[in-house]
Amino acid sequence: MPAVLASRSPLVNPPLRPLHSLFGSARRHPVRAAAVALALALAAAGAAVYGWGSYHLRAAARDLREERFDDARGHVRSCLRVWPYSARAHLLAARIERQSDNFPEAERHLNECKRLQGGATDEVQLEWLLMRAQSGEVDELADGLWRYVEEDRAEAPSVLEVLAQSYIRRMRYHSALTCLDEWLKREPDNARALDWRGWVRERLHKLDEAAADYQHALAVAPQRWEVRLRLADLLLLDSKPQEALLQLERLRQDGVDRPAVLVALARGYAALGRPEEARAALEKALAADPDNAPALIALGKLENQSQRPAEAEKHLRRALALTPFDQDAHFTLYQALEAQSDRREEAAAQLARYKALEADAKRLTTLVETRGEQAAQDPNTASEIGSLLLRIGLQDQGLYWLNLALEKDRQNRRAHAALADYYQKHNQPEKAAEHRRALADPAPQP
Repeated sequence: MPAVLASRSPLVNPPLRPLHSLFGSARRHPVRAAAVALALALAAAGAAVYGWGSYHLRAAARDLREERFDDARGHVRSCLRVWPYSARAHLLAARIERQSDNFPEAERHLNECKRLQGGATDEVQLEWLLMRAQSGEVDELADGLWRYVEEDRAEAPSVLEVLAQSYIRRMRYHSALTCLDEWLKREPDNARALDWRGWVRERLHKLDEAAADYQHALAVAPQRWEVRLRLADLLLLDSKPQEALLQLERLRQDGVDRPAVLVALARGYAALGRPEEARAALEKALAADPDNAPALIALGKLENQSQRPAEAEKHLRRALALTPFDQDAHFTLYQALEAQSDRREEAAAQLARYKALEADAKRLTTLVETRGEQAAQDPNTASEIGSLLLRIGLQDQGLYWLNLALEKDRQNRRAHAALADYYQKHNQPEKAAEHRRALADPAPQP
């Protein structure tokens, strides 16, 4: 054998040399070998734990952005099982719970952040403020939160999201629209902001602009089935049933076969003169959800059109037991009663009930649309809005506006009268008596 090969080049099987050395060392020093093995095992375990935690933290953040709150919650819990002392993971968990309106759990995670960090960081303080605003303190905190927008800080979109949502829930649509416009200046393709702005524009009767927002949102996020359904509803309202059916069939192709989609399909079929297909869709919707009021109302309309007013009446009375302030149900019931020759007196009373609801709704729309944010500053307008909301069955919003009126004017008589009547009807006599006392005592409170 040539001498050059016998001496073995260092390039021959280079990875084997350290292994031979290691095994040789292990034979000579077994205690040292055991320590090295333990260290390697611990390093591997640590790397696995780190990888597991990192994966679930990233997945939770992604699911939160895409509004899959249950999935996000599951991932962050998995992360916290291996990283229980991660303030970053607890902060993300707080955001998930806050956006899910689970405020006690969000507060628990924020408190854990404070404990782990020895105090509240700026991020944690902002999350506290957002939680408080979202849970009802928007009027108290709006000015301070708006500074994040004025200073164009990175947190501005999160602030605008919370402000917009809070205003939407209180029917302060002009303020919500301002926030959504600002949000979309920063994130023009944000599907959630586009969805919400379309919804608000619908309430302000800006229907073409609402449809444009929905179409933009679907271009960005075609999986948002609620947006597609709202676009279909707008097309039906605009007497474009064929276009609406295209959107609804897309939903069914995507596996979205919910009762709301079936009801919209039925409306489209009925508008195109296909009553049997409409009936089949409604029967399927009611098989899935027997208490679906929109399906019952649509079925009542079909029965009226088929000259079966007694059958229509049955469906409509069921619907009104579920949604007693629905104007469409009241008017369709009037039509069913009017078509029965022995029910004309009841029909007249039903028509009067419908007209009263219609007048309240029209007045409310006028106040919300034309007065805008001024209504929130004027106690008389606020109390009128609150009274109207209670009369059409929107209790939470009505109570908000009446209490807002009393914040501006503690002696506002309309607000006290409406609240006294409300609490008396809802078996809270002590609260009712409190407001009656305020009505009897016109002296200003200290």
